[in-house]
Amino acid sequence: MAGKPRFGRFGFQVRLVLILLLVLLGILNLLNSFLVARARDALERSELARAESITREYLQRIGRPPFLAAVRPGAGGSPVTASSLRIAAQRSGLSRVRLLDDTGRPVASSGPGTGSGYDPYAGLTPGQTDELYNGKSVSRILDGSDMPEGTVAAVHYPLLDHNGRLAAVVETLVPAPSLADLGDRSGNILGVQILGVLLIAVVAFLFADWVSRPYRKIAAVAGEAGLDPGEPDHLVSAFRTVVQRLQEQEETISTLQREGAGLGDLVRFASRSADGMST
Repeated sequence: MAGKPRFGRFGFQVRLVLILLLVLLGILNLLNSFLVARARDALERSELARAESITREYLQRIGRPPFLAAVRPGAGGSPVTASSLRIAAQRSGLSRVRLLDDTGRPVASSGPGTGSGYDPYAGLTPGQTDELYNGKSVSRILDGSDMPEGTVAAVHYPLLDHNGRLAAVVETLVPAPSLADLGDRSGNILGVQILGVLLIAVVAFLFADWVSRPYRKIAAVAGEAGLDPGEPDHLVSAFRTVVQRLQEQEETISTLQREGAGLGDLVRFASRSADGMST
C-alpha cells in the first residue's frame, strides 16, 4: 500500500529562507530607527544650545535690574512689563517669555496673562530645580502636543541677588520647527517600515506557497505510485527509479516486437501454403 506522501520539507525550506530575509529586513529597519533616534538626540542638543544662546542675548538686551525690580518692588528701578517682554521676545524670535519668582510663580509674561499655560516647574526634576537654585540654567524640549506653541525648547535662566541666592527665573520658549518636522518624518518612516515588513511577510508566504505548489503535486503523484517523496532528494531518487523502469519497459517492448515480427512471418507462410493445397 502506498504511504501518505510527505511534502512539507521543501515548503518549510523555502519559508525558512524568506523568514531569514524578513529578519534581515527587520534588523535593517531597527538600525534605521536607531540612526533616526541618534539624529534626533543630536538635533535636540543643538536646539537647546541655540535656545540658551538666544536667552542670554535676550537678557543682555533688557538687563537684569528690570527683572529683579519686578519680583522685588523695593529693589528700585523700573520693572519689566508685559509689553516690554513681548516686544523684546518678538525681536529675539521667542515664542513666549515669563518672569517667575523663586517659588516658580509667574510674575510677568509676554503672553495674555501671567497665569496662563502650564506650570513652569511641574516638568522639572528635583535635580534640575536644585541647579536653578545653584545659579545654573536648565533647558529641555517640550513636545508640541503639550504646548500651544508647538515643539519648543524651554530655557529656565536663574537670576541671583547680590547674596548669591535665587531671586527670579526667566523662562523662554524658543520655537524648534526642525524637531517637529523630524518627529513627523520619523513617525511616517516608522509607519511605512512596519507596513512594509507586514506586506512583505504576506507576499513572502504566498510566494513560498506558489513556489512549492508544483513540488507538492509531484510529491503527491509519487506517493500514489508507492514512492517515498518525503524530501527533495528522495523525490529525485524516486523519479530516477521511474525513468529506469520506463527504459526497461521500452527495451522489453522492443524485444517483444522483434519476436512478434518473426512469428508473424511464420504464420503468413503457413497460411499461403494452406491456401495452395487442394486437399
